Amino acid sequence: MSAPPSPKKKEILASKLNPLPVDKWWEDAIFCGMLPSMRMTRREFINHKYFAFLIAGKWSPPCRMFVRALAEAYNKIIEHHGKNELQIVWISMDRDKNSFDEFLTTMPWFAVQFTDEALSRFKILFQPEAIPRLIVYDSKRKLVCQNARGAAPLLGYGCNALESWEYITKSNRNNGHLKAEESEADKKDGGSGPPKSPGGSAKIPSRK
Repeated sequence: MSAPPSPKKKEILASKLNPLPVDKWWEDAIFCGMLPSMRMTRREFINHKYFAFLIAGKWSPPCRMFVRALAEAYNKIIEHHGKNELQIVWISMDRDKNSFDEFLTTMPWFAVQFTDEALSRFKILFQPEAIPRLIVYDSKRKLVCQNARGAAPLLGYGCNALESWEYITKSNRNNGHLKAEESEADKKDGGSGPPKSPGGSAKIPSRK
């Protein structure tokens, strides 16, 4: 008879049943894992209207391309709607701390520490197969868009940032969310679902 799973393995197995987190640990994981230079109070953080989890790594050319476009769009959204409209948290898929540090310098938003356990837990929960990916929630932890990265009307190169953001959040105001088949980018390039995004996407290599 095989030994029962350890408490840690039980936690991992349980988390896989809920790949898109909505409960309290989500905030706790962010606050425990946030880089010290980026700390803000819990009240300041949860007062944002929308949150987005960016899953990306510096090793991926599509990620580097998307981050440049997203940074420009993010600044326009904040300038137009105010600083509490959107907060992005980067979940790194990098393989070393130097790459993490270098990529972070290109981002005007928050990041979970490269060495923190919260980073591993987010990876388990989201289980990304291709990157980049941008998952959007509202302030009530309700899923708004499973992947906001893509060609117009989503966020990416050539998009109108304000028009794209209006499109992404409109479904939330109508008490719904963009479905995966409507919002996932680059099905033919290793992601899933139209519309196709400039730059393609990168499959996450398996580790033997």
